[in-house]
Amino acid sequence: MNRGRLLQALALAPCLWSLGCKPVPTALVASPSVSPSAVIQAAPTPSATAGLYSELAIDGPLDVRVSRAPADLVLYYGSEQKGSMETCGCPHRPRGSLARTASYVAASRAASPAPSLLVNAGAWLTDAVGFQNMPMPQLAVMDRTMAEGILQGGWDVLNVTPRDLAGLPGVKPADLARLPMVSANIEGPHIVPYRLFTVGGRTVAVTGVAEPEVTLSDLAGYTVHPVSDALPVLHSIAEKADAIVLLSYGSAAPVRTLAQREPKIVTVIDAAGHNQYVEPFYVKNAVWALSFVQTMRLGELRLSFGPDNRVQSALDRHIDLDPEVPDEPILLGMQQRARTAIDAASGAP
Repeated sequence: MNRGRLLQALALAPCLWSLGCKPVPTALVASPSVSPSAVIQAAPTPSATAGLYSELAIDGPLDVRVSRAPADLVLYYGSEQKGSMETCGCPHRPRGSLARTASYVAASRAASPAPSLLVNAGAWLTDAVGFQNMPMPQLAVMDRTMAEGILQGGWDVLNVTPRDLAGLPGVKPADLARLPMVSANIEGPHIVPYRLFTVGGRTVAVTGVAEPEVTLSDLAGYTVHPVSDALPVLHSIAEKADAIVLLSYGSAAPVRTLAQREPKIVTVIDAAGHNQYVEPFYVKNAVWALSFVQTMRLGELRLSFGPDNRVQSALDRHIDLDPEVPDEPILLGMQQRARTAIDAASGAP
């Protein structure tokens, strides 16, 4: 295997220990409205009495996997691509990729035209410096092409983590200015505290937090504050928005405190190596959902609000982006060209 392919393969490790490389063999029953082989719903679920529901879409054609459940806002969510536009590369049912994400989101939006956002909870780029502070050109190419793919895929919000900061030097300056990066605890060029959206007469703010961590790159020009320091920022956002969506990377404990202290946080999308199916749950007013590692499973949170702008009901869906989900053609072409460029940068013959 050449160096470029090896670097792509480094991202495959989660599949070796992930339950998601094949359908989860747990006690599940079919949702009554779909084929039993296509969408399964955990039952019974204690959370269902509180208006929380969950589904796994792990089999069947694309048109069967999409949901037509009513919603005031749909959040399509992923994370942890780490500079790779491609699938996990698993030998059995390789999943993920920007091309399949785009294909599913387009089909879902066509089937159920509710207001929707495509958001990333963090670690979408990778550090392009190796040990002893040696630049690794192939990783910089991964970050450049990943940023291009994110822009082509129409992602609405990107939570910034220190890992993403370490990958930003590889991104073209023109693309860097266009990336919709947010953070409530990281400050620096091109990062805004939040993004505002009007959804059915409501103003929804999307922001993010990420745990400080050591990277091999020098993050000059950026300041990473503790997650707990984000609380005043969240209070400030709450003055401008009816509801807050909080994207979180690697910081579950302090984010729980944030959710308890800012009542306008209506959902938390939590990422950091999650590789098992977990039902959504409440932390005060916030619906807490886990993003699957490498976005091998795309998250889809369908929210309905009450008159007080709190979540009245939520359906948290996880969709396997396996070979039955077709690749969006433009992103597939970009992915193939990226692979060639990465191999060339690695010095492979």
